[in-house]
Amino acid sequence: MTFSQTKQAPPLKQRQREPNALTQGVFDRMRSDGSYKSPRRLPEQRPKTSDRTLIPKGKNADAVRREKNIDEKTQARVFEKKIHKPSKPIPSNKNHCTTHKTLTPSEQTHLRDQLRREPNALEWELVAAMWSEHCSYKSSRHLLEQLPKTSERTLAQTGDGENAGAVRIGNDAEGRGYALVFKMESHNHPSQITPHEGAATGVGGIMRDILAMGARPIANLNALRFGSLENPKTKTLLKGVVEGIASYGNCTGIPMLGGECDFDSDYDNNILVNAMTVGLARTENLCSARAQGEGNLVVYLGATTGRDGINGATMASQGFAQQEGQDASEQKTKTQVQVGDPFAQKRLLEACLEAVEQHLFEALQDMGAAGLLSSSSEMAAKGKIAMTLDLERVPTRQPNLSPLELMLSESQERMLAVVQPQHFDALEVLFAKHRLDCRVIGNVGAVSTNPLLLLQWKGRMQASLPVRLLGEAPLQHHKQAAPPTAQPVRLPANLPSTLSALQKLLLSPRLLCKAWVTEQYDSLVGGQTLEGPGGEAALLYLEQTREILALTCDATPRYCRNDARRGAMQAVCEAVRNLSAVGATPLAITDNLNFGNPEDPQVMRQASDSVAGLAEACRAFGLPVVSGNVSFYNETEGRSIPPTPVVGAVGIIEANATPSASTSASRATLPPFARALPEDDERLLFLLGAPATSSSLGASLYMQEVVMQEVVMQEVAATQRGEPPAIDIAEEKANAAFVRHAIARGLCRCARDLSCGGLLVKIALLAMQQGCGVRLATRLSDRDVAAEAAFWFGEKQARYLLCLTERQAEVLTDDATRDAIAFLPLGELEESMRLTLPSGEAISLQGLSEEWRSGLARLVEA
Repeated sequence: MTFSQTKQAPPLKQRQREPNALTQGVFDRMRSDGSYKSPRRLPEQRPKTSDRTLIPKGKNADAVRREKNIDEKTQARVFEKKIHKPSKPIPSNKNHCTTHKTLTPSEQTHLRDQLRREPNALEWELVAAMWSEHCSYKSSRHLLEQLPKTSERTLAQTGDGENAGAVRIGNDAEGRGYALVFKMESHNHPSQITPHEGAATGVGGIMRDILAMGARPIANLNALRFGSLENPKTKTLLKGVVEGIASYGNCTGIPMLGGECDFDSDYDNNILVNAMTVGLARTENLCSARAQGEGNLVVYLGATTGRDGINGATMASQGFAQQEGQDASEQKTKTQVQVGDPFAQKRLLEACLEAVEQHLFEALQDMGAAGLLSSSSEMAAKGKIAMTLDLERVPTRQPNLSPLELMLSESQERMLAVVQPQHFDALEVLFAKHRLDCRVIGNVGAVSTNPLLLLQWKGRMQASLPVRLLGEAPLQHHKQAAPPTAQPVRLPANLPSTLSALQKLLLSPRLLCKAWVTEQYDSLVGGQTLEGPGGEAALLYLEQTREILALTCDATPRYCRNDARRGAMQAVCEAVRNLSAVGATPLAITDNLNFGNPEDPQVMRQASDSVAGLAEACRAFGLPVVSGNVSFYNETEGRSIPPTPVVGAVGIIEANATPSASTSASRATLPPFARALPEDDERLLFLLGAPATSSSLGASLYMQEVVMQEVVMQEVAATQRGEPPAIDIAEEKANAAFVRHAIARGLCRCARDLSCGGLLVKIALLAMQQGCGVRLATRLSDRDVAAEAAFWFGEKQARYLLCLTERQAEVLTDDATRDAIAFLPLGELEESMRLTLPSGEAISLQGLSEEWRSGLARLVEA
């Protein structure tokens, strides 16, 4: 009987031919005496453990640890030794497609040239995510170099690769220095898709950027822009975004102090959600994102990783191909929006701040856009060191996550830290107390000229990419259109009456009271709020340094639509005026630059002009731009948003009176020089700054909301793109300094910036908020209707409305004359709820006030 005929013999799967007579006899004898061993054992026959095995291959690490009672500390030590062992080489990728849908042909060629090989499938995806516009700023990096980034107070700025900017403020009673840490970022695309979660995670993400600097978040602001309220979709988006911001911010105990909420049909299907957070830190506790220290551990902190938010950065680097609301578009992108947990965020915040106090971190970074990929590669690039990650050790909440999903997931409430080995035990105990994961997932390598990010998974090296290459996408120099031609303002003959125009403006969605929005936010939590939403600037008492922090957000897209450079300059000027109107000295700027598709030459011109305008204004005021964000591809079906450069500014008031921490939310404790509303004896109204002329009506709210609605469209076609008001920085600086000096001397307790809507709108708003009326006495020398419209509704810059006593008015009049500053008496407040013009025409403010206060709620709920 031959071997091939033996019934007991298993088939030889590994042989490609039948055995000859000699080998048949050998196999027969080996089987008969039991010495035959199969050349390849089946998987179930292979030994899986030895006396040194901790985690058998294919087993769940957490389950084995519980069975064997292996502590995390032992695993960390074993991993630290194991990570240096050579792995199998990266598999070849001959069958992988040589193109990638989100990388241009030139970028693909550049990647191959830099690697000197063909990337594998995982590497293609990782590079594509990091080279997306959202992560790389490849279309704007060269523009941002114009911005001034430092001043004598600057401690950190994102241009150096840090998570947020930091500026020095005062010292505490023990002489320890403190810093304000702040930044603004966008979450536009996610908020358009799922407004509640998109807005909530936008707030959570910017908080973690502040936390990554070692600072405690103390205040939130936001700048929101929606489409027309006549669009039903706008109401849904508005409700979802406000609920998301409120639910996340309120649960974490950080007050929402102010911002903007505007409505314009140009934002239909392209809403903007820009979130800003300010934090406070001792200067000695400021953390860096720069990984360092060969042999240090890379530690994963916070919530577990799931599949939510995968490819979120790539999604935010593309326009919406279909109108929002179509099922196919929504289904495709909803999985790319993260889901937040504010209670996990609160635990993470407290755990990290405790670790900062104990100096347990060598470096700290938020896992934001592109998740673990961006946080690890950016930390390594900043430190110019290699980093190795074992992806099997990443804590997950869903089974079978692939290496790509683990690297690109944007699951929330996660941080990445570099920790010295001797500090890991203390860090582990601390995070266990807060019921959060603290897991060693890698280690820091040596400093080198071309350090690598190495990714291991299931015992094999999956990717090996230079960290410098990941962080430096090839710059995209898109074509720019020619600068737009300014068009003069041409008013039609049939202008509406002054009081009719005032009523239309006050009841337009853009000027309606935003209490429906702000009352959903908790602005008093923490007990340090002095002035919440609705004022010129928010005010927060800093108990540590006995100073008052002033905060504001500003932008005027209708100016930028017509002249992006001048519009961006105006945003900086308005921020300075808002801070000056409460007596605060401006310290620094953060920005959020929102544009359409950079591949459109017109959009790229708007972006270039906006950055140039910001740079010019900030240099003139001596304000550094210490942090910020650029958001491109805000478009749907090829229709882009107007250029919207948002400016966030911080200022400081040196407090002469220290309010009690327990009662500082009460107006009674607010220092006199920081009051936002007048007292009973402050009844005289004055205009600080020159009166507006017809040139100040270009791109004004009056032109958009009144004139365009009153006359035939073709009659005002030339004025639709009217030139915005001129900017005179010298005048802005002089008038702002005059107001701050008057407030510091106790000569003014109520100052208002004049901008949106003009002089008469601000007077009416002041009267309605005070519950009184106003009688205006200033008579115009020219009774021309157009001149009167310009005087009351022109948006000339560098102007303030002051409410004064007779004694204060006398002193400031003399001061203004001495400084050659225009100072014009307007009238006075009175008891009756009426607004009376110099001509004698009057309007009741009682009913108008009620409509103004409840108007937004009625429109939203209609």
